[in-house]
Amino acid sequence: MCKSGEDQRSQVAAEFAGKYADISDSVDTADSINMGDLLDQMRSAAEAGETDEVTGFNFHELQQEGSYMQLDMETEDTGWFYHIDGEGEHAIMNGEATQTLGMTSDHDAPRLVRITNGDTRMEFTWDDEVEIPQRPSDDQVVTEADFMGMTPGQ
Repeated sequence: MCKSGEDQRSQVAAEFAGKYADISDSVDTADSINMGDLLDQMRSAAEAGETDEVTGFNFHELQQEGSYMQLDMETEDTGWFYHIDGEGEHAIMNGEATQTLGMTSDHDAPRLVRITNGDTRMEFTWDDEVEIPQRPSDDQVVTEADFMGMTPGQ
């Protein structure tokens, strides 16, 4: 007796309940960026006085004194903005500066919040309250091959 499509879906759902899909082989990593690696690369470029390859940002050309301003209109958070091009301390606000870097003004934990380079813009958000989940154990991980072996007609 042949199972209906609904029965087959229920069986597959029950088999994979509580499991995690490992899609690492399916994801095109050419367009993904590891943030830890990116920050390390940016730091290395800045320390070496070079232009960062990913952002195209010239950290070594930053002005020595930043402009203190509100980070955005939606929050009351403030920070320091540094720029490469443009004149005066208001170059960022009046649109003269196209290469800018923004840092929060928290002296205990200053954090990078924004990098702009022309039309390219990278924004970073930080949340100390988020708990990093533990990696699932091997018996909780389902690969694409496992899934394809369970689906009807495979």
